[in-house]
Amino acid sequence: MPDVTLLDIGRTIAVPDGQTILSAALDAGIDYPHGCKSGRCGRCKSRLLEGQVDHLDHTRFALTAEEREAGLILACRAVPVTDAKLAWLEEAPTLGAVRPKIWPEPDLRPTCESKQAPGVP
Repeated sequence: MPDVTLLDIGRTIAVPDGQTILSAALDAGIDYPHGCKSGRCGRCKSRLLEGQVDHLDHTRFALTAEEREAGLILACRAVPVTDAKLAWLEEAPTLGAVRPKIWPEPDLRPTCESKQAPGVP
């Protein structure tokens, strides 16, 4: 079971074999920046400073080959093979901060100025 140190918050977590860094962090109660949890959005992109990870499938939009070569990973798709140290690319949350986990849905309700199509009640 590899240990992963999250330098932004100075905390080390044990990541069970086969589990992603993001999943282990969330299980440990850490407010790790993320969105889709499936390698499509890139919000959990982090810099791997030490160690090795296996990367599960993800889109090139979320993490390009060039970014991987530069040491970036997606925490939601990264399974540590060795002990590792990493840093978030996003600003670290402050204690007690409330952060949305996904983008809020836009308000699609019609406004008073909206005109309805003829024949629609």
